[in-house]
Amino acid sequence: MKRIFSLCVVFLLLSSVAVAAQLDCQIDTPAIQTRIEHRDSPSVFMAWSMIQNLPMTITPDQRVAYHDLMWDATYGTQVFSAANQLIDPENNFYWEKLKTDQMLRENPNLLFIITLPVALIHPDTYLHQKVIQRNDFPWQRDTDGNRVPDGYGAYWVDYTLPIAHKMFAEQAKSLKDCGYDGIFIDLWQEHHDPVYRQGQVDVLKAIRTAVGDDFLILINANHLINESSAPYINGLMMETYRVLSDDYSHRGMMELEDTLLWAAENLQDPVVNCLEGEGIGGESPTSPANLRDMRMLWYNEVSHLQPKGVLQ
Repeated sequence: MKRIFSLCVVFLLLSSVAVAAQLDCQIDTPAIQTRIEHRDSPSVFMAWSMIQNLPMTITPDQRVAYHDLMWDATYGTQVFSAANQLIDPENNFYWEKLKTDQMLRENPNLLFIITLPVALIHPDTYLHQKVIQRNDFPWQRDTDGNRVPDGYGAYWVDYTLPIAHKMFAEQAKSLKDCGYDGIFIDLWQEHHDPVYRQGQVDVLKAIRTAVGDDFLILINANHLINESSAPYINGLMMETYRVLSDDYSHRGMMELEDTLLWAAENLQDPVVNCLEGEGIGGESPTSPANLRDMRMLWYNEVSHLQPKGVLQ
């Protein structure tokens, strides 16, 4: 049997989409199903930063519109109130609506999702700026009661606690009500500790219950299969690294392919899988080796090459 491998955003088996509730922060977008059905070419996604290898005359919004699914990159500036309701003290949602409208004019099929920090949170994170002031915020704590740091200014969250399940579910529902198409959860590989792994499942289950089936949930699983998360998510963001994929050897590529094929068969509809490869950072993005790896990873799909050796 011919093995199929592609580097793209994969959309399978569409589901119906309900109209989001009307809030002051409402971002009006066509139904997810409509934007998926109208695709007639391979899909590409944008993670965190926008495409760079374009003329400087192209605006940031136009750069985003080269993709079919995006998160972040100067997008998503809202904060939450202590009651877990979205607030917009600086009227940023007005500008986000303008940006959304402009990007949809450039690419009518673009899907908008936003990062929801769950596992690791920096105190300055906009999305949690108000909520983390709550006395019951579920930080992981050591035996002395101190928050557990990651060494880079952020702190780990104890998502095994019921308050975490409720809090993140409410925030995801607020994002849906504002018109976003879905959320992206980073650092979400299945935990080796069964207690924390069950906590991950409980968070995802609470979010899915709150937002329904017409909302995308993507997790960063790197190259790994996440069986426990499968019933509640739409896709994997496979942020792969050369060291984790045996320098993209035949063995490493077959492992990535197996994960993609598993996800296509086992995740919730519509399935949205995003594969990101790593280039050779010490070489030019257009060096022969980076171009070779790009061609291998993309398998004749439409692609773009980012600077600093990142293939996406």
